[in-house]
Amino acid sequence: MLRANRIRPDQSQVVPRVLAAALSSREPQKFLDHRTTGMAESQVNFSNRTLLNTRVRLPPLPEQRRIAEILDTVDEAIRKTEEVIAKLEQMKQGLLHDLLTRGIDENGELRDPERHPEQFKDSPLGGIPREWDTEQLERLTTKIVDGVHKTPVYTDRGIPFITVENLTRGAGISFSPSRFVSRRDHREYWRRAPVAPGDVLVSKDGTLGVARTVPGDAPEFSIFVSVALLKPRTEVISSDFLRLFFESGQFFRQLRHLSAGSGLQHIHLSHFRQFQLPLPSLMEQQRILTRVQVSEQTIAAERQDLEKLQTLKRGLMDDLLTGRVCVNVDEEAT
Repeated sequence: MLRANRIRPDQSQVVPRVLAAALSSREPQKFLDHRTTGMAESQVNFSNRTLLNTRVRLPPLPEQRRIAEILDTVDEAIRKTEEVIAKLEQMKQGLLHDLLTRGIDENGELRDPERHPEQFKDSPLGGIPREWDTEQLERLTTKIVDGVHKTPVYTDRGIPFITVENLTRGAGISFSPSRFVSRRDHREYWRRAPVAPGDVLVSKDGTLGVARTVPGDAPEFSIFVSVALLKPRTEVISSDFLRLFFESGQFFRQLRHLSAGSGLQHIHLSHFRQFQLPLPSLMEQQRILTRVQVSEQTIAAERQDLEKLQTLKRGLMDDLLTGRVCVNVDEEAT
């Protein structure tokens, strides 16, 4: 159960916005970390008295007001960038729906089922272009397996051990930070799930259906049971097109049907095998991927801007609240 400590600042001495930032800075956090109780992450807590005894470094009130204005300006830029990213993600979902139901013809245009109904046919997935097929994922892959079913012995160094967290931390597979296992254990785990470049990893527990293609420059790594490994038959389906099936959300509609009455807490390996995918030709798959990559590059650029703003904010908080950087205060404000 999540609990929060509540304090009411004396605004004649401190600006609440600045106090919150000061409490998040390095020294107060170190003080609180050394005085927490509880073992599990969800149980860690500290008393109100401990919080009230935490010392924070604060500049004079007029300077605090100016610092709050600066931080608010950066926060507003962060908020607007997050809104742009959310809008672009929405647009990408709409694009994926169109691309995976209408496709792109030889002229680079989306097919139009209203103007050219003769170009479409019925399928288990609904209307799809006449040239397409549908196929179960089991027949589009050479292997569907999940990772090791036991919690490994972690080591300080060794082979990266990938869990759902490494898939959900950002775009691609995040290897930093990651946990490690010994090479000996890795060899055992790899026999079950031999990950290789071009494979597709999908989260099957927790946040469901996050899909990542293993890049060619990826280091050796092992995977946990919460991650599924799909080895596509690349003569009929490209790795990234398979990834798009999960990103489009199509699998969710099928998962609801396959797991009716049991909830949506897991994707079982049997579900993966039964998923039905739309299957254009490899040439059209590439046309679809090229269109999606433009959208993904735009989103990636906005995410880089967001990361820069967040880094700027952390640096400003540290510099302004320690006095390393002074702010100009108008005399009227004093």
